[in-house]
Amino acid sequence: MTGIDSGQTGIIVNLAGSERGVDDAKVETGWVVYNRFAKQLFEYPAFAQIVDYEPFDIQDKKGTIFKTDPTIEYFIEREDAKVVFLRYRKTTEELEQSVILTEVKNAYKDVAGLYETDSLINNRPAFEKEVEALLKERLSTRGFTFTNIQSSVKPNDVLQAAIVYRWKYVAIPEVAMTISMRPHWQLDSFGEVLIVCADNHK
Repeated sequence: MTGIDSGQTGIIVNLAGSERGVDDAKVETGWVVYNRFAKQLFEYPAFAQIVDYEPFDIQDKKGTIFKTDPTIEYFIEREDAKVVFLRYRKTTEELEQSVILTEVKNAYKDVAGLYETDSLINNRPAFEKEVEALLKERLSTRGFTFTNIQSSVKPNDVLQAAIVYRWKYVAIPEVAMTISMRPHWQLDSFGEVLIVCADNHK
């Protein structure tokens, strides 16, 4: 006798005999009795699972490479557990590193391919919302209920270095120059107000 946790959906599978085949899976919960030599128990989570994926590369419309490291949250509805098993016949861990990971990568790559480089850099929250919506749609067709995703999308090392260089040696000097050229108030020797520019006092 084996107990199936209330947060899990158990799938009992016939491994041999005339009952083996497409319809060989039976959904179970609670305490179940089965022959371990003739049947196998698969358990799928009915509560949220959090998966933290290793970083991978994506490309924008121009082919510029970005790196992302998503963490997703999902679960499998009890009524979908049998469908998921019959379609893939994999454990939860195997699904996370195959079917689900493939959908995650494809969603990021498909949405990134719609963005220009500057647009992706400046609109990362909107980009991730689009990825989330697409992933939710695609995973639902495969029997998974997707609930949340968190990630960071960063330019690759070459682009990041170029951004830092531009900010340090172009943007900041331009801002400093603009500030130094701004007019300001000053009193002359007679107490009259003058509008002068900083450069006039060099």
